[in-house]
Amino acid sequence: MPEAIPQRRRHHCSFRYQLGGEFSRSTHGYVATVHGCAIAWCSKRLTTVAASTSHAEYMALSLAARQGSWLKKLIKDVFDNDMQLLLQCDNESTIRISNNTASNKWTRHSDRDFFLVNKMLYNKTADLEWVSTKEMKADGLTKSLGPNPHSIFLSHFLK
Repeated sequence: MPEAIPQRRRHHCSFRYQLGGEFSRSTHGYVATVHGCAIAWCSKRLTTVAASTSHAEYMALSLAARQGSWLKKLIKDVFDNDMQLLLQCDNESTIRISNNTASNKWTRHSDRDFFLVNKMLYNKTADLEWVSTKEMKADGLTKSLGPNPHSIFLSHFLK
């Protein structure tokens, strides 16, 4: 058994908003890391059409939070360590929506399934922080990257 598991596990979340095209559904992706090593990742198309980039990012963040919650329980069962979940997002509007527990004009049309992040932040079972788009580790899972950004994406995981 490892000597120390960090108290916060990082969960990086990204998305690509699509206008038009096949069903106009966005692609979301996340990377979960412990000690800087990726332990889970995903890239897939959302099942629901988003009305805006903030809404698409909010849906992606909620799906990443659901997976992060499951991984948190798994790590607690295996290592007997109750660590804090740290969600990272590069969209400031999404972070404001996530920290607001009241329904407003931006969230009233959102499916209730996507309010998990609000609940986790309210219950203090997760933290949410902004990271710059350049620092977002999940971007390579949701969009095409040029040679330089692709090398940076790989460097996050190949150490």
